[in-house]
Amino acid sequence: MTNESARIILLQMLDGLDPTTGAVLPPDHLLNDATVIRALHTAVLALTDISHPVRAPVNRNGRLNAGRAWTEMDRDALAVLSRSGASMEMMCEKLQRRRRGVQRQLRDMGLPLPRRGRLPNAPARCGRRRTRNSCESCTA
Repeated sequence: MTNESARIILLQMLDGLDPTTGAVLPPDHLLNDATVIRALHTAVLALTDISHPVRAPVNRNGRLNAGRAWTEMDRDALAVLSRSGASMEMMCEKLQRRRRGVQRQLRDMGLPLPRRGRLPNAPARCGRRRTRNSCESCTA
């Protein structure tokens, strides 16, 4: 079995179809569980060959897909990366897209932009410009 045929089977399962018969799976089926669906999305992303030779050549910015239209497969991969907590740099690298394109697509899909350079539990800054006499919350 090739990666592409395995990916097609996984996509059918994600669509709620039995890959052998094509019948719609019942709502209480294991493959309709949210955790299983997330695992299938991750598997599809892992099997996706982003550097597919048909999509070459690399543009002048060194990104294979920069400037190209977003496919449904690209959007699915972006959604999986976003939900898994990937950084913006990782998303750009995996999808071979520029930062601005990834940010725009995330906004269009209604997905949150990854936080940049801060830990999730870090205290928020006051928003004032840092100076020698910064407020206490900025120096923490």
